[in-house]
Amino acid sequence: MLVPPITDERTFSKVMGDLLDVANLVIGEKPFLISYINERTFQSLKVMNHDVFQEGMMVPIEKTYCHQVYKNKKPTVVADIENAVQDDRKEKVKRLNLCSYAGVPILLGDGTVFGTFCVFDEQPNMFDAKTISILEKLASFLAYAIDLQIINAKDPM
Repeated sequence: MLVPPITDERTFSKVMGDLLDVANLVIGEKPFLISYINERTFQSLKVMNHDVFQEGMMVPIEKTYCHQVYKNKKPTVVADIENAVQDDRKEKVKRLNLCSYAGVPILLGDGTVFGTFCVFDEQPNMFDAKTISILEKLASFLAYAIDLQIINAKDPM
């Protein structure tokens, strides 16, 4: 498994699920995704409201919009995915029926990017500064839980 040591995977999964539930209530019923990312690979950890994205799915990082979030350590918004994609991914984007993307980094206490907290929409231009702010706050809560899990894995006392 790519993810750093998590001492209680069931609790961690529940925390991610609860945060996705909050995002769903506040932002709306949209496809949400929490990922783990390293220099080469994107791995989806928790998915809500989307049939194509699967939990545990792994793809090369450069094939995702989360790559920009990871690389820049800043939120990324793609207002119109279909028009932004100009390569062989265009057909895949159409098949997924996703037009807008917003993602924020999950920044751990030491400044490293654990992954991303993302939302998609079937319509273009759907995400504003308020959406980003909500995602950043939820990602911050998740980062805190991850930091605690990592500390606990290193020193169970």
